[in-house]
Amino acid sequence: MSVVIQSSSESPLNKTDVIGILQRLDDFFYPPLSSRVDLDAYSEKLLSVASIEYLLSENKEIAGLIAYYCNDTENKIAYITYIGLLPEYLGKGIAGKLLDTCISRCMLRQMCRIIVCADEMNEKVIGLYKSRGFKTSALLKDRWCQGLNSIKLLRDLI
Repeated sequence: MSVVIQSSSESPLNKTDVIGILQRLDDFFYPPLSSRVDLDAYSEKLLSVASIEYLLSENKEIAGLIAYYCNDTENKIAYITYIGLLPEYLGKGIAGKLLDTCISRCMLRQMCRIIVCADEMNEKVIGLYKSRGFKTSALLKDRWCQGLNSIKLLRDLI
């Protein structure tokens, strides 16, 4: 399986691309992302404010992405807002490569810290973050007002 990781800063995405992958991955999140945000508005926000690293499949489809805000020049804190891969790409180290690319780009932009929140039941993604040096910093109770808790993780870059 041949894959290519691209950056939206070098190979820009369009709204159709972003909303398409968000919709395809929506049911793999619990609760679904669409129950928490309007996917159309979220796509626009990601395209206008976030940095996005994405995975192109062999047939040039977007198979996953990581989106993060790396624009807090005052506090030098980056925030990962989204990571997702189509099921056929899971377990192949690709999410780690997307996360590594995000970390590298945050370091190049002289960010001091990266913060991310994850559903406390999503042991795989928490394990991914911890394998890349993230530490648990807080438990966020009932974060989405749906009875679910999230874990706030952070990684210092300097």
